Amino acid sequence: MVSMIHDACFEGSDLTRAKLQYCVAFTGKNHANEWKNTGFTGVSFKNAILKEADFSGATIMGGDFEGADLRGAIFKDAVLYRSRFSKKQLDECEFSQEQLEQIKVLP
Repeated sequence: MVSMIHDACFEGSDLTRAKLQYCVAFTGKNHANEWKNTGFTGVSFKNAILKEADFSGATIMGGDFEGADLRGAIFKDAVLYRSRFSKKQLDECEFSQEQLEQIKVLP
């Protein structure tokens, strides 16, 4: 089962041990909404508590993780194009080389 979470705002939320496997969040437009003037905005996890949250297999494009607590979070096989993470967060959980090439690292 896939959960669509684009346009969602989880800023400041406590999502400790949340099960977000295979969730999908993207930005822009897809074929189904090309007729609209605006597209989807990315999901925001700014300053959220995501300790031990499981994002295995998720597709999160343009997600904002700025200031989120990612200690022990799992991103196995997740696609993270243009998602924003800080250098500190890169040390809090494991990212593959492919994921590191996809994400935007904040100063």
